[in-house]
Amino acid sequence: KYNVDVYLGGHIHAYERTYPVSSNGTFTDLGCVTKDGGGDDVYVNPKATTYMVLGMSGAGHLTEDWPEPEWSARHYEEYGYARIEFSNSSAMKLEFVANGGEEGQGDGPLVRDSVWIVKD
Repeated sequence: KYNVDVYLGGHIHAYERTYPVSSNGTFTDLGCVTKDGGGDDVYVNPKATTYMVLGMSGAGHLTEDWPEPEWSARHYEEYGYARIEFSNSSAMKLEFVANGGEEGQGDGPLVRDSVWIVKD
């Protein structure tokens, strides 16, 4: 209704990115999803909103299993931060960067997820 491309929210103790989704999760626009040369997702002219839950500062406090509905693209329970880059008026890149230093990670920052959203 309001043509929202990206919604950034917080609270839960983790990171999650959705595919473009609308109508209370009943429509997932998988037709717009492609990959770039580096394997990152690219959403080209999505017909719905991409949601990002940015709660990485409180990571590791979840006790239940993480659900995996069709609209969920990625999720991580790690400390980190989000980075947003606007290349021009029609392309933006959203990244989740893990702090590093946790079990199974290197010492420095590590890009765990990356998505381009491109609109004509």
